[in-house]
Amino acid sequence: MNHMPRDSVSVSVSVSVSGSGSGSGRVVGLVTRLASLAVIAVLAQGCGFFESAGEITLGKGQIPRVQEEIDWPDIDKMTGSALTASVGDGKGEALITGVPTSLKKGTLAHVQGILALAGDCQRTFTQAKVGENPKSAVSNLAVRVTNCTGDARCEYLCNGFRGIEMEAAVEIELLSAAKAKDLAKQLQQASPDAAVEAIVQIRLQFFKLELYQKGNDDKREVVTERLSSLDLILTETGVEQSVGEIVAQEADRAAARDQALKDGVDLDESKWDALPRWVSVLDQRHVASISPETPQRFEIDPQSALLKQIKLTVVDGKRTALRLVQRIRVDKPELYELRFDGAGVAVDVQPEVIVSVLQLVKNLGASAAGQ
Repeated sequence: MNHMPRDSVSVSVSVSVSGSGSGSGRVVGLVTRLASLAVIAVLAQGCGFFESAGEITLGKGQIPRVQEEIDWPDIDKMTGSALTASVGDGKGEALITGVPTSLKKGTLAHVQGILALAGDCQRTFTQAKVGENPKSAVSNLAVRVTNCTGDARCEYLCNGFRGIEMEAAVEIELLSAAKAKDLAKQLQQASPDAAVEAIVQIRLQFFKLELYQKGNDDKREVVTERLSSLDLILTETGVEQSVGEIVAQEADRAAARDQALKDGVDLDESKWDALPRWVSVLDQRHVASISPETPQRFEIDPQSALLKQIKLTVVDGKRTALRLVQRIRVDKPELYELRFDGAGVAVDVQPEVIVSVLQLVKNLGASAAGQ
């Protein structure tokens, strides 16, 4: 990987042409289309380098870098009527001694207790706008809190875990409609199929990924190490289910397949047709090595259905976005040390799209030869 100064990126395309007739015409057409590779390279100059294997990375300068502190929603709004109906008199006075009528300064242990009193094992909060920046690439926050206490209604999600499980999901924009259209135009100089093949990878370069909260003195503190587990997952956009619910449905499908095979019958899988595409990116083992000084890159599984869908969206010239989901679990003993109000997830990530110039040239050459 050879780094080049941002203002020194240049591309030259030269092809020697000889002969005449239709073959010459095809080669002239190839020259014209090869020239478009220079345009793609210019698109890449924001990241300032070519990969040694003939690849171009579209990242810094073309794809927004996401730098957000995603606060958990207002806990009193999230618990809603459950809090006031179960433990308050509507005037801010507690009906149950020792139980607060507001969780502003409460811990996750208080959240678990309130949900249990209200008879709930899960609560969800959604918010279309994230942060104050009107040009933010982040939108559509969804936070789900699952109370894992053995309640049969949520045990299919908890699977024996005892504590609090939380999922925070946001959508991040990779390419605006205008940028996707421009890139698609250049990629399709060979053919749409070749363009899809030329997008060889999508990566996420993380500079920061941490859970934070305000301590007793209102100072910000990082509490990632107090989590029992942390997973970062990507899904397609527009998904309403939690990752836990998707995984549970996939487990049901797998069990049904096994039973059908055992019984020697065909299985109607139509009820699972709409299961969202998703892929795991990293887990808690990787978080400690992520910092602004030591950013880490993580690739989307190249064989995943999600990556294939993203590539098609880019080549179609449509706005391209992903849903980033952070799934965390907090064991029961740590619930007393962590808060909901004033807490959230800090994310600093640069998405990257990797384009293979060699793949494009190969297909352009095949097209020019009339294959």
